[in-house]
Amino acid sequence: MLTRNPGPELKFIAESLQVDVKNYHTWSYRQWLLAYFNDKDLWAGELDFVDAMIVHDVRNNSAWHHRFFVVFQSGIREGETDRDRIIRRELTFVKENISLAANNPSAWNYLRGILDINDLPYSRVEDFVRMYADASEDATRDVVDLENLPPSKGAELPCPAATEFLADIHEKEGRILEATELWRSLADEHDTIRKKYWEFRIREGLKSVK
Repeated sequence: MLTRNPGPELKFIAESLQVDVKNYHTWSYRQWLLAYFNDKDLWAGELDFVDAMIVHDVRNNSAWHHRFFVVFQSGIREGETDRDRIIRRELTFVKENISLAANNPSAWNYLRGILDINDLPYSRVEDFVRMYADASEDATRDVVDLENLPPSKGAELPCPAATEFLADIHEKEGRILEATELWRSLADEHDTIRKKYWEFRIREGLKSVK
C-alpha cells in the first residue's frame, strides 16, 4: 500500500547513515525527501540531526553540505525569518568547529558559503582568518575573543585553507601584492600539490597591477 507519510523514511535514512556516514546517495535521498514533502514536522528536528552528525565526525563533508542545504537552500521556515540572527548563529557554529579542527576543508568551505550566499564581504571574517594563517605562537592566545575563537592548542599552522582565504580577502580588497605573497607561500611551502595553480594565480594577480 502506498503511503504519503515520509516520517519513517527519515528514521530509515538515519539508520543507514550509521553504517556509512558519508554515503552521497543516502544524503541526497534525505534532501529530496525533505524538499519534496516540505512538511514542517519533517524539518523540525533536522538541524539537531545534522548537528549530531557533525559532532560525530567534524570532517564529514556530506554533513556540512546538508547543513548548508537545511539553513540556506531550502526556504525560510517558522522561527528563522530573522536572517541576520541565523547568519550570526552559523558563523559562530562554523568558527567553533574550525577552532576544534583547524585544517578541515569542509568547515572552511561552509564559512565561505555563508558569506557568498548572503552577499557578505570576506573581510567580515578577516580577523578570524588571520589567526589561522599565522604560524606564530600568538595565534593560540590565552585571552579568547568569543567572536573569533583561536586555534586549539597543537593546531598545525598556518592552515592552507586559511592562507588561501586571507589571500582572497586581500585580492577582493585590492591588496594584490599581499595576496601574491600568500599565494607564493602556498606554492612553495604550504600547498605544493597545487603549485602550478598558485603560480597561475600569482601571474594573473600581477597582471592586474601593471
